[in-house]
Amino acid sequence: MASWVLTHSPWSLSRARLRLEFLAWSTSHGAWSPLMAKTYFSTPHLSEETPAMMELKKLPYPSTPLDPSLFEEMSEEYVHAGEGIRSTAPDNPSQLLIGLVRQKKFSDADRVYGELKEMGVSIKPNAVYQFAAIESLYTDYASPQDRASAFVKWVSLIPRKDMLDVIPIIMRTFLTHHTILDLPLLAQFALIVASKGFANVVARQIIPHLVRYTSPAVFASFLDAFRISAWTFIESSNPGGDSSFWFPIHLTSWYGYAIRGHCLAGRPVEAFNILQSARSLDIGITHFTYDFLTASLRKVQDEEKISVVESLRRVQAGSSFKSREARKASPAPANAALDHLVATANKPAPPNLAFVARLLKAVFSVSLPIPSGALASLMRHYASAGRFTALRRLRDKAYKTRSRQVISTWALGEMLYHLRRGEKNLVIAIFAEHFQVVGVPLRVFKYISRTERRLLRDVLPPGFLHVVLPRYRIEQRMWPSTHHTALIWRAAILFTESRESLEKLYQQLLTQVASTREPSNSATLSDLPATAEPDDTDYFEFHGYPAPAPPPILFDSAHFNAFVHAFAHRLGPPRAAQVIIDMYRLGISPSTETLNILAGAFARAGNMTKLNQLLDRMDGGDHDVNQDDQRLEEPNPPVETVPSRQHASALPRADVVTYTAVIRWLFERKYYEDAAQMAQRLKTKTGYIFGTNPITDQVLQELACYVPAVEDFMRPHI
Repeated sequence: MASWVLTHSPWSLSRARLRLEFLAWSTSHGAWSPLMAKTYFSTPHLSEETPAMMELKKLPYPSTPLDPSLFEEMSEEYVHAGEGIRSTAPDNPSQLLIGLVRQKKFSDADRVYGELKEMGVSIKPNAVYQFAAIESLYTDYASPQDRASAFVKWVSLIPRKDMLDVIPIIMRTFLTHHTILDLPLLAQFALIVASKGFANVVARQIIPHLVRYTSPAVFASFLDAFRISAWTFIESSNPGGDSSFWFPIHLTSWYGYAIRGHCLAGRPVEAFNILQSARSLDIGITHFTYDFLTASLRKVQDEEKISVVESLRRVQAGSSFKSREARKASPAPANAALDHLVATANKPAPPNLAFVARLLKAVFSVSLPIPSGALASLMRHYASAGRFTALRRLRDKAYKTRSRQVISTWALGEMLYHLRRGEKNLVIAIFAEHFQVVGVPLRVFKYISRTERRLLRDVLPPGFLHVVLPRYRIEQRMWPSTHHTALIWRAAILFTESRESLEKLYQQLLTQVASTREPSNSATLSDLPATAEPDDTDYFEFHGYPAPAPPPILFDSAHFNAFVHAFAHRLGPPRAAQVIIDMYRLGISPSTETLNILAGAFARAGNMTKLNQLLDRMDGGDHDVNQDDQRLEEPNPPVETVPSRQHASALPRADVVTYTAVIRWLFERKYYEDAAQMAQRLKTKTGYIFGTNPITDQVLQELACYVPAVEDFMRPHI
């Protein structure tokens, strides 16, 4: 055997290894021992089999069975020792599932959960499942339906007594993590926790969101189910306990949230229906809610429903129910600082930034709303001076107030600042960070992802507040106002490069506005149609899933002004005039700014006939609006698309800004005589006195250099 080993080539390698190990041994303090030699030479170094191994393989396996007599018989000693051994098997099949969730092996937990359900095993509730429920909200699933089923199955396994700690975490995840509010999942979560006795804990946040972003029929169905789930828990747990005593008071709060939510969303008629439903169930309503609803109905001049509301109030006052007194309006704080701040921002000269900082802090301390234009101008002054540290401190001051109004105003100022600089990507990014995405173009999500890639790739020029100012954490996404969504539509228009894309974007606006005027009559959340188009499902991934529906109050003339301006520049005034017809058809009156844009478009085109027609209507000329609409746009629209109105008195009057813009465009197009006629009309219709407005005065002075007649009728003031 030894001769065979020595004759094979690997032995040379072993000799080299022996020399190296000998050198290592000689430098150590140890000594060679037989144990080391045995360990060294017993280590296999050969890749092929030895002759002994080959011979062992040739031996056959034994053909006779094993003899059990070799083992000892069972004795009392064995039995006694076995009784002290505790089985390592789980007490119930759910222990394995609990262990996987504790170890955060959620994919394995999902598989085990499915296997247990297939075997018909009942899974005991445990507080550890809250981690799996929260994880499902952060996980990206193939569709929202998959996420909903995963979330519901884990939340349902959380016991009643352990729900109180996890509810705030789940609510914060719902309202901050996802860009789009998952309304069906939010409603299911509310019903689950209501059945576990925590209806009043979530009602204050969930009811206002659902009443604002779902159709009235869907919300009415949810409110009934929510009330029944809460009462079912009370009956099953402790019918005569404290919960039964507090339940009527909780119902008053819940229905108050619903009524005021409809009013804030611009649906006073639906709020009136909720009030009638509450009184039919003998649910008391506070005087504050009655006053809130009455004020909303008075805005739409619905005297009949106002009388019914007052009648219901008198009937309730005669009952045994005692509601809280109406809240007294807090005195308005002094707004001298705000007035001074706005005046400072409107000055062309750079302001004293230290003084501006003190004014802003004073305004933030009382949560006064700041005009977004003034705030954006102040941001521009700070950025131009390179005072980004001071601007960051002001931003922190605004966010630390925890006032939604202050934070919303600051975000609006940042959005307007970036829009004026042409940074449309950052306008959308700021909106997505602060607000729930509703009432905006569907492709805004593609713009957001494009913005994130650009911020990581490009070297941005100075002045990008979004980069210079770190994002301040907010507790939850806020409701966007009409001003925020209007800026998003303006930014989306800047992304359009062709006429087809602009027209498609405008049709999206018309569809969304029309949906708020004619809400869906679906009775359940699952029947609510999705707002995502097929082209947008690659990002939305709604797959027929209901999206938040914008409330009627979210759209106004500012959304259409952006399209009037875009159509006027790209397609001409006739197409821009058709936008105003669509506004009237949808029940939105054009503002002075809307008509100023259209008048400026006619002035740029040199179409004095249509310009004079528009100004006559704005100045109070007695014209039939339907006929004027057909004359203002070319070609004429079908008869059914023309809005039905009565007189031109519904139009806002032309002001100094209107005539200044018209004169400016006519002057730049070198229509000097027409501009002089508009200057004369400015004086006649508005009674303008030279020296009142510096911008208007500058335009008139420039025009007087070409048309001396302008200087003549302005001579007493020059």
